[in-house]
Amino acid sequence: MVPLTTIERHRLVHTLTQHDMREARKKYYNPHALPLYLMALDRASNAINCGSTRREALVENFCGRLLDKMLKALAMDKSRDAEQRGSL
Repeated sequence: MVPLTTIERHRLVHTLTQHDMREARKKYYNPHALPLYLMALDRASNAINCGSTRREALVENFCGRLLDKMLKALAMDKSRDAEQRGSL
């Protein structure tokens, strides 16, 4: 499998930071979320380097609306219900 390109990684990091900035306006904001998101992106990147598809790696490390945003950043379709529930 081909590793993430620099442009793909930049798009994903941008998506994460934009999501975190939107969440920061909310009452329940977790100030430690962005580093956790970036760690999840590193895990996804490692999974891709080990042979997982981009979609599989993102589904394994993200969920909910953030997963859909990450998939959109790589021009992929939204997640399916089975992916959100963890039953690929």
